Amino acid sequence: MSLEILGPKPFERDESGRLKSPIGTIFPRYNVLVTVPGIHASQRHIFISHLNQKRISLGLSPLNYEEEIRIASEAVDLVFEGDVILIRPDPDRMDLAFEADELLQQIVSKRRIKFLMARNEKVKTAIKQRGECWRISALPQSKEGMKNLILNSLVAIGSRPIYYYNRHSGTRYLTYSKFASLESLPPEELLFHLHEIAVHAHRVNRFGNPEVAFFGVQNNDFGPADFAPFLEERSWNPDELRNIYQRLKSKF
Repeated sequence: MSLEILGPKPFERDESGRLKSPIGTIFPRYNVLVTVPGIHASQRHIFISHLNQKRISLGLSPLNYEEEIRIASEAVDLVFEGDVILIRPDPDRMDLAFEADELLQQIVSKRRIKFLMARNEKVKTAIKQRGECWRISALPQSKEGMKNLILNSLVAIGSRPIYYYNRHSGTRYLTYSKFASLESLPPEELLFHLHEIAVHAHRVNRFGNPEVAFFGVQNNDFGPADFAPFLEERSWNPDELRNIYQRLKSKF
């Protein structure tokens, strides 16, 4: 069965040359790859909604909570980097990672599919047993290579690319300079980003790492709690919004 893709094709770029979606979530047992921009959790939600729509069209009842949890647990996280697909496996479910690998070979060469988390003994052993250590994705060793890795890790969640994505942990880091760059935005767009930061800074991914973290912050002096007001559904006076943003910027 051919791979069904929900969202832009892997490596598809926008008018600025950036990847339309730097991440994907694949469901090997269903032959579906979700690439709709967002985070891996939202991609899992999109697939479950897609599955429920199909079931309803066939006269079946929607999935129950336990079924949704099981299906979400069978997803495999992907990262698109350059012309390579990086698989970030669950060390306890390497079977799913290898099923995802086989399925992805329908759309790209095996040589363009690599594995992350090689420092994990379970992951390293499983790949070694297959005789495929060459498929482990290593960090660049040169200064230029590391610089390019950082530059290419700049991603968006819902609008502007203001986060640096850690492909191993899945955390998106917000730097002071990127946060300061929001100052020139109109109130509606500024509010959108402050809400986005607030929501995702309060979430952790399936590996227990924050979806958004603040780069360079020490001793929890600045963090998710500072953005709590933007979790509320309310209207903001533009001047009040600017004042709070300036206080956050000063505290960062």
